[in-house]
Amino acid sequence: MSVYDELGPEMQAFARYLKTADDLMASEAIEDVRSATRRLRDEAGRAIPFVETVEEGAFEGMRYRTYRPAFAEGVTVVYLHGGAWSHLDLDVYDPIMRQIAADGPVKVIGFEYPLVPEVRFPANMEACVGFVRQVILDEPNTPIVLMGDSAGANLAISTAIVLRDRHKIHVAGLALIYGGFDLENERESAARYGGGELPMTTEGVRSSQAFYLGEDGDPANPLISPIKADLRGLPPTFLSVASHDNLYDENIEMARQLGYAGVSVELKIYPRAIHGFLEAWSVTGSRNAKTALEDLARFAVARGR
Repeated sequence: MSVYDELGPEMQAFARYLKTADDLMASEAIEDVRSATRRLRDEAGRAIPFVETVEEGAFEGMRYRTYRPAFAEGVTVVYLHGGAWSHLDLDVYDPIMRQIAADGPVKVIGFEYPLVPEVRFPANMEACVGFVRQVILDEPNTPIVLMGDSAGANLAISTAIVLRDRHKIHVAGLALIYGGFDLENERESAARYGGGELPMTTEGVRSSQAFYLGEDGDPANPLISPIKADLRGLPPTFLSVASHDNLYDENIEMARQLGYAGVSVELKIYPRAIHGFLEAWSVTGSRNAKTALEDLARFAVARGR
C-alpha cells in the first residue's frame, strides 16, 4: 500500500488539492508562486467560519488582522502563518484563524511577517519578536499564546526564546503545528513521506530551507534550528503533529527535547494526516482537521485560566 492509500478520502482529496498548488508553483519566480497559491485558494470555494468582529491593522508597515468573537475567553492568540518563510499570507490563513477564534471562543491576531527573499533571517524573526512584544505591552493583563504552523512554528518558538532571553518576557503558551525545527539534519520520515506521493516533498523542503538561509545563514544557529536551542523556561507547549508528514520525526524529537528541558509538553499525533492539514477543514470538510483546530483552541483557552 502506498502512503497516499493510507490516507482517508477527505485527506486524499486535500492532498490532491495541495498537489495542484505544487503544479502551479513550478515557476522559480517567487511572485508567480505567491500568485498561484492565492489563486488556488480563491478558486477552492473554502468554507469561511463566522466571527463577529474582524479588524485590519498595521504594525511598522506590516499587516495584522484581529478576530474577536462576541464572548471571547480572557486570552489572546498570536498566529504566525506557514508558507516556507516565502509565501502565503493572512488571506490564505483566514479560515484557519477564524475557526480557532470561533472554537475558543478566543481573540486571535494573525501577523503577516516579512518574507524571503525581500528580507533575510533574522529580519522576519525580529519582526515577530517586535510584534508579539507590542501585543504583550498593549494587553499587560492578558495571557498571550503564541501559535504557528510549519515555518510559522519555527518562528513562534524562536520568538519565544528571544523574548525570554532579551526582554525577560514569557508568553503563556506555545502551540507548534507540524513545524520545521531542524534545518541541519533530516530524519527517516523525510524519506518515508517526502518522496513525491504526497505534497511537500523532501526536495521541496530542502529548497525552501536553502532559500530561507540564503548565502550566509547557518543551519546550526539555534534560532534557525530551535531544536538545538536552550529550551529551559519556555511555557507549556502543545505540539500538533501530522502522522504522514516528512517532518514527523523532527516534531517528535522537538517534543522530546522540550521535555528534557523541563517544559510541560502535550503532543498529539493526528492519524492519516499530511503536512498543512489544518486547511483541510475549510477545503474538504475533514473532521480530523476540525478536531485539530478545536484542540488548538482548547489549549489556548486553558492557558488563560
